[in-house]
Amino acid sequence: MKSIASANELHFIEVEQYSRRNNIRIEGIEDSETENYTETSEKLIKTLNAHIPYLNLAKSDIDISHRLGPFQPQKERPIIIKLVSTMRRNQIMKAAKILRSKPKPVYVNDHLTRTNAEVFACVRKNSPIL
Repeated sequence: MKSIASANELHFIEVEQYSRRNNIRIEGIEDSETENYTETSEKLIKTLNAHIPYLNLAKSDIDISHRLGPFQPQKERPIIIKLVSTMRRNQIMKAAKILRSKPKPVYVNDHLTRTNAEVFACVRKNSPIL
């Protein structure tokens, strides 16, 4: 029974991660208490297009975007963005270095499940390369 439960849990994690394949987690974009998902998308598009001119991101490229967690005055909440196309997602991920090097950096990461994020953190901590 334990091996079946373990296999089911692994399968569930894989399925959940697969459902996030077009998602990106972005941190470092200005936040406001009254912001709605439309304003979040507009800020996101404006910031990414300003820093990555060849990107030309449009509203039609975004399925949905939203902030994580409750608003806190001194802290910018991360944004989860689900893109319509994996190709657009990959373009943004490739430009992540450009965004990190700006005076006010924007951090772009994969939207990982909690388990995968923990595994990645352990690997990164123990690897001299990462």
